[in-house]
Amino acid sequence: MADAPAGYDSQDTCSPNPKPGVVAFSNMLMNAFPQTGSYGISRSCDVGGTSEHKEGRAFDWRANAGVKSERKAAETALDWLLAEDKYGNDFAMARRFGIMYIVWNRRIWGTWGGWSVYCKQKAIGCVKPGTKEVRHPHTDHVHFSFSWNGAKKRTTGWRADRSLVAAIGSPSSYNGYVVAGRNGGIAPFGVPYLGSKSDKYMPRPAVDVTATPYGDGYWLLFGNGQVSAFGEARYKGGAKNKPAGNFVAMATLPDGRGYWIVNKTGRVFAFGRADHFGGLAEEEVHISGIAATPTGAGYWLFGESGRSYPFGDAQSLGDGVADEVSGRVVSAAAHGSLGYWLVTATGRVFAIGDAPDHGGVTDKTFKGEVVGIDAAPDGDGYWIVTSHGRVYARGSAASMGSLSGSALSPQTMDSRPERPETLPLGDPPID
Repeated sequence: MADAPAGYDSQDTCSPNPKPGVVAFSNMLMNAFPQTGSYGISRSCDVGGTSEHKEGRAFDWRANAGVKSERKAAETALDWLLAEDKYGNDFAMARRFGIMYIVWNRRIWGTWGGWSVYCKQKAIGCVKPGTKEVRHPHTDHVHFSFSWNGAKKRTTGWRADRSLVAAIGSPSSYNGYVVAGRNGGIAPFGVPYLGSKSDKYMPRPAVDVTATPYGDGYWLLFGNGQVSAFGEARYKGGAKNKPAGNFVAMATLPDGRGYWIVNKTGRVFAFGRADHFGGLAEEEVHISGIAATPTGAGYWLFGESGRSYPFGDAQSLGDGVADEVSGRVVSAAAHGSLGYWLVTATGRVFAIGDAPDHGGVTDKTFKGEVVGIDAAPDGDGYWIVTSHGRVYARGSAASMGSLSGSALSPQTMDSRPERPETLPLGDPPID
């Protein structure tokens, strides 16, 4: 999943030291195109005008439009940065590096609307359209301005693991699901898009997602215990400031009026109207999932080993078997009060109790590993999702699409950033 498009965030502080993401980006371009060079990242704060150079988050890449080899380098790099990727993310690499806008050869590109005229060449110089303001035409260099996330190397261009899918969640009332990325992105299939966290820096990746019963909201859980609610999903609390750490999964009450989150050692936290029925907190146990009973008066914890741990009115129904061939158990889903499914990293599904067995992932060509499973609303099927966004429907679960090779992406659901009232052209005439 790509990052959300970076909205315009103009310079408002003095912090000219080059930021790590900008330094790495500049080195990447100059290493790829040795015929080019740098006109710098930083600018003194006592120079007039507003400029991200004064915050160390802008780069002037020396690529002259009048020099054939340098022009070719600029065109090649810009084509790469602004191309749509195979998942349907427009200007995908620009988003992954947190680029807000680009100025080159009398044109400006911004996340809010693509290319437009920066200035028109006249006898007195390059003039801003509709004014008499003379600007640098940027024919001898390409100007890049970055979001703070991009500048601080927090985007998926530098943290590829945040591009991967974390989980799948579905409403209990009808076919549909949301796929969540580790960067907090959301891709909906058959349910409405209600927002994501992919435009924010999250200290820990997203690890799970669960939907409201009617598909009009969803919750995201992050590894530090932070919970984010969207749509009609109501925020009831999180464990962000608690010392437990390493949270792995969440489950909601059947009516959506509360939820539980669990960490890797089995410690459970209850929020809203969800009651606490116990937990493990055992260092040697590696928990990977939690599922609620239909009454909301209990839940199961599931270990990577395949073992289940019932609490409240949850019954002990049996375990799966994780081994070197099947891989560790990574997720689980309940089938009423008398069954559940466990899925391993390799795609093997264990149907326990009265849960029907519709098979796992037999296609061994998928990339990455399986990361999640969730039940179809009628209880006679389930969806399985991989870390690269491929969704497999089994049993009665409707096949509604995948991220892999799909034109759908979490960010095509996001509207583009609003066009700034004052475009980011406040640099002094000579940039």
